Amino acid sequence: MRGTEWRVLLACTAAPLAWAAPAGAQLQPSERFAIVQVVDGDTIAITGSRPSLRGRVMYGTQLPWGKNWTPGANMATVLRVDRDFKINGSPVPKGQYSIWLVPRADNQWSLILDPRPALFHTAHPDSTAEQRHFRLTARTIPSVETLTWSINDILGWRSRVQMAWGDKAVDFELRLSAGAINVQVSEEVARPLIGVYQIPPESRQPPFLVERLVVSWADGLLSWRFEGGNAPEWVDGTTWVLEPRGAETFGWVMMYQGEVVGTQPGLVLEVPEGSARATAIEFRSVPGDRLFLRAVREP
Repeated sequence: MRGTEWRVLLACTAAPLAWAAPAGAQLQPSERFAIVQVVDGDTIAITGSRPSLRGRVMYGTQLPWGKNWTPGANMATVLRVDRDFKINGSPVPKGQYSIWLVPRADNQWSLILDPRPALFHTAHPDSTAEQRHFRLTARTIPSVETLTWSINDILGWRSRVQMAWGDKAVDFELRLSAGAINVQVSEEVARPLIGVYQIPPESRQPPFLVERLVVSWADGLLSWRFEGGNAPEWVDGTTWVLEPRGAETFGWVMMYQGEVVGTQPGLVLEVPEGSARATAIEFRSVPGDRLFLRAVREP
């Protein structure tokens, strides 16, 4: 979607954490780091220490092929996820896990999540029933001096986690369990709302400087779009659909190529009560029930 007036209001933010250091602390060869990503109100965090190459050749020498190691230094690097999740489609319970990788010369690496987060980097834990194991394919990349973790490509409950160090990188999809969002609407419910609605000039308040509201129904989805004025351009399969909430009230849900990617928690669409065929649709705040915009059906 393009348009500077509009953006997806996902509760998704990324920010580094500051680590408190005691008075007189010295520089460390591998400094502490933290990456925190909030998705749908829950936290994904990776914490640990970041070693640098300093002229060393790591894979196959300092890090022997086939032996597990924590991709960090000092204490094991830790993944914390505050909601049940999946890695590359395999379920993992929420919690804290120390992260271990097994590099292999054929680039078919293993990722191990161990439920004991407080392990020293030389612990090299043996396989247990409580661990989670995953196969990753390593890629050859331009050399990265300092080991780097990142959380990227956030789309709905999905994100991509990557580790890069030296001339190798591995990544995996981390998907939080979905929230309780039902976007399916029956034709019976949809029929009274389908149509074109005009937005009177007196109802156009920033950022809603649009002229029309169009509501349509197809494949069980009740979608809507603005037209005219500063209406956004919908491209690449992005659209808004209505989430039924009962009593002729609907939430906003953004979908991209058939997948839920965001919601607008602060506003709902309402049909005035008693309308067998909707004559108007109102945009109201939640909470507070403040009227932001009223669209009136065309004759």
